[in-house]
Amino acid sequence: MAIRSSRLPSLPSLRSTGAAVKRPCQCGCGLLCGNMFRPGHDARLKSGVIAHLNGMSLADIAAHMGAPFASAVMATFLNADRLRTWDITVPEDFLPGVADMEQVG
Repeated sequence: MAIRSSRLPSLPSLRSTGAAVKRPCQCGCGLLCGNMFRPGHDARLKSGVIAHLNGMSLADIAAHMGAPFASAVMATFLNADRLRTWDITVPEDFLPGVADMEQVG
């Protein structure tokens, strides 16, 4: 026996909270997004973090991807939850940005 849709009660309407809050993408690109990252930009940032862990200096990262991206890479090392989510283990003796200091001095 089929249920007729006219007998079903209508669902309550959800109130709109207005426009979604747009924030800058956390990869440093400057584009606005509704979440923390634009699609695929978390992978870009993760690759920058891994490149820095593998010895690429922040100056080289800035030259290839821009200074805001290099700043986001540096800031990611302060976010233990994100590193854990990405399954990245930072060696205890690793100091982010030290390779850049050695190049200057």
